[in-house]
Order: sequence, then structure tokens, then C-alpha cells
Amino acid sequence: MKRFGIDINWQVIFCLLLSLAIVTGCTVQAAGPGTQERKDATVNFELLKAPYPAFVDDVAKSMKQKGGSKVIHKNGHTYVVIALGQRPSAGYSVIIDNVQHSDGKLVITYEEKKPQGMAASVITYPVTVVKMTKTDLPVKVKSKK
Repeated sequence: MKRFGIDINWQVIFCLLLSLAIVTGCTVQAAGPGTQERKDATVNFELLKAPYPAFVDDVAKSMKQKGGSKVIHKNGHTYVVIALGQRPSAGYSVIIDNVQHSDGKLVITYEEKKPQGMAASVITYPVTVVKMTKTDLPVKVKSKK
């Protein structure tokens, strides 16, 4: 179609705008300057944001497809990696609801946040990492559901 003497290809313009919408819809915004500190029931912890330390990143990548949780004790800290596994779109995330001592264990309760409204149709692998001072207590990770 010609408009104002310029040959306009609307399909190309539509594809560019769609690509721009998808790219800007898939950005991640950190909750603060790298980490978020919280204190629940005398348990101090941080939620780490990527990039993770190499040993944590290796574990997170190994859990990418299937999901689950893994506890790592290293350098005087305990790291708990929680992965949801493969999800069909953007907008999924792991929300830590509570970290507390209970019956001689450290219990981490999380919730799967699902996308609200429209979300980019890309496969994602939501993961979060909880970092705290090293503990010898058994760590139990459970979904809030």
C-alpha cells in the first residue's frame, strides 16, 4: 500500500511491533539492589537474584527441566534452590512465603505465582535461591498451595 508516496509493508511493521511487545514484556525487574533481606521467626535470609554463584548456578541449571529443591552448604552459608520446572509462558515465579523453625527443622514455604492477564508465549524455568547462615538443621521445602 502506498501512502504519502511511501510504499508501506504493514506485515513487516506488525511483526516488528509484535516483537517489541514480546521483548519488553519479558524483562525482569529486581526487587532491590541485588538481594532482598527478610526476617521470619528468627531466621534471617536473603533472596538472591541472578547471576548466582557458580556452584548455585550449576545446581539451578540441573533442576531446570523437572523442578524441585536442593540444599547446598558452602562457605559458611546454606543455599536452598527452589525450581518450578518448565512453564509455558512468562509471568511465573517462586514467592517465598515463610522461613521458620518448626519441630527441629527449618521449613521454607513457597508459592507459585502464575501470570496475571496476557503473558508472552515463551517457555520459562522459574527459580529462586534462598541464602542464609549455615544451618545443621534438616531443611524442608513445601508448597503453600
